[in-house]
Amino acid sequence: MSLGLGHNVYPRDDITKASSQLSAEKTAAIKRREAAHYNALENFPLFAAAMIVGNEAGLDSGRLNLVGFGYLVSRIVYTWCYCNITTEKSSWFRYVFVPGREC
Repeated sequence: MSLGLGHNVYPRDDITKASSQLSAEKTAAIKRREAAHYNALENFPLFAAAMIVGNEAGLDSGRLNLVGFGYLVSRIVYTWCYCNITTEKSSWFRYVFVPGREC
């Protein structure tokens, strides 16, 4: 998304600068997407470690693949909910899709 503020010196500052030029709704949507991105980065090491440990432990590869696929699908749904749910009451719905609950 181009906000007309792009630069390579400190591009993360664009959201702060753009918030004064965008509507509150659009700014909130951008911040939710940024938070979803950080959430994914925080959770990826746990997923990677679990896959490595499961592989080293000799777990059945079919089952390990299924668990990994389930995790990734739940992350996609969770991220979609994180980005698109705008009310406090509805935000609790995304925890139905917290990855790891299916294991």
